[in-house]
Amino acid sequence: MRPRWYTPQNISLPDAQAQYQILNSVVLIALLGVLGAIAALFIFESTSTSRIAMISLAVLLLASFVLLRMRILLPAQIMVPVSLFAGITFNIAFGSGLHDVAMSAYGGVLVIASLTLGKRGMYIFTALIILTFFGLWWVESTGRLTTDASALTTPDDPFLVSIIIFAIALTMSILQNRYTTSLRLARENEQAQIKANSELIQLKNSLEERVETRTGELTRRASQLEAIARVSRAISTVQDLEILLPSITRVISEQFDFYHTGIFLLDERSEYAALVAANSAGGQRMLQRGHRLQVGATGLVGHATAYGEPRIALDVGADAVYFNNPDLPDTRSEIALPLMVGADVIGALDVQSTETNAFQTEDIRVLSTLANQVAIAINNSRLFSQTRKALAESQEIYEQYIKSEWARFHRSTGPLGFTYDGLRTYAAPPAAEKGTGGTRIPIKIRGAAIGEITIRANDPLRHWTPDELGMAQAAAERAGLAIENARLLNEAQRRAAKERTIGDISSRLSASIDMNDIMRTAVEELGRSLSGAEVVLQLRPGEDGKKPAAREAVK
Repeated sequence: MRPRWYTPQNISLPDAQAQYQILNSVVLIALLGVLGAIAALFIFESTSTSRIAMISLAVLLLASFVLLRMRILLPAQIMVPVSLFAGITFNIAFGSGLHDVAMSAYGGVLVIASLTLGKRGMYIFTALIILTFFGLWWVESTGRLTTDASALTTPDDPFLVSIIIFAIALTMSILQNRYTTSLRLARENEQAQIKANSELIQLKNSLEERVETRTGELTRRASQLEAIARVSRAISTVQDLEILLPSITRVISEQFDFYHTGIFLLDERSEYAALVAANSAGGQRMLQRGHRLQVGATGLVGHATAYGEPRIALDVGADAVYFNNPDLPDTRSEIALPLMVGADVIGALDVQSTETNAFQTEDIRVLSTLANQVAIAINNSRLFSQTRKALAESQEIYEQYIKSEWARFHRSTGPLGFTYDGLRTYAAPPAAEKGTGGTRIPIKIRGAAIGEITIRANDPLRHWTPDELGMAQAAAERAGLAIENARLLNEAQRRAAKERTIGDISSRLSASIDMNDIMRTAVEELGRSLSGAEVVLQLRPGEDGKKPAAREAVK
């Protein structure tokens, strides 16, 4: 196992990366400064000892740089301030002692020690520098180190310099504390910002998920509303159940992506619910064999038709008692909703899906709305069929009535007809016109033919144009309406006269109180009203079979 001093460190963390960059900068600046000093020593006159010392210092700084590139930080952290301290002390010892200008470089050593080793390293080098001052003073005062400025050295010199160095160290410590505090606050702010950014990202993701979910819900809701609209359009435009019900099952399956949709209707005795429309292939097979379910028996449709309430099986596998149909093997969820008109159940809407738990609350609500619409459509279609049948029957009865009335009219009036030959109009019975050819246009009243208009051209080669035939047809229609109105007017007048005569007879009868007078008045008034008839009024024989007590006759 390699010693910790030589173990490469991870500088991916922000603190380690910042320290690594500071060390690189310090080593490069110190190395460049030493190289400049070496160049100056070779240019100007200097001793070989100074050159060797500076070259050694440059080698140490270069080694520190190499260690930094290898990510071995701790040796480099120690070597940089130590090598600078040793180089400065060497120059002072072999220079001017306590009065050497290199003494000012000790402040830089403190700064570098603070940057590379922190406050603890700065305190250590502060103590070393102060001890060095007193050591130099001691060797100078005892004569062991003789320089040009040794005579100027006094006991106050190391104390003054130590105070200056201590002041520099104290200032660096204060600045470093402030830097550390600022750095700590900056890190706290950074962490708070990171946390805030993380929360914003989470909020953004949450909002995106909510927007996506809401968009999906709106899309589904739009699809559901479109399904309701399409079913409503089909209900309003289609009256035939054989066309309407398959269309509804297809629309529901397409809009909701359901596996199977079927519509059941109850029979006349409400004993069975028969499948009348389905969209799936299995549903078509069920239709072909006349599939039906007993009301109230096992099954969702049987329950819905028996009790008039929806029934849901969200997992048919676990709820298999409600569904077991080999024609629809992929069903995993099923819902059956009753089709109701008022309080009466007329059938059921059966919807099945291949997904487990496929029916949500919104789906159930929409399907219930569709079931109500389907029930209304079925009821409307039935009412429409009944109304159409009643209308056809009434038209048939009215047509028969028209025919009988016109037959009676013909019997009372005989054949009627008129002819226009281009110059004059004259009466011509229809019997006289038979077999004469021409284009015949019937005159109809409520579908019953009461006559016809015959048009003949003087030129045998002439063909009537559609406009001419249309004009003749319109004239036939107008003539038929006018003739019918005239007949109805005559009929009304005849009935009014009849009612008036009956009223006159009643008033005259009520004016008399004698039985013989009443009977005489009755036969006389009827005889006047029914001209050419003999009227006999007699009382009904009594219980003993005797002849009537009174008899009146008039001719």
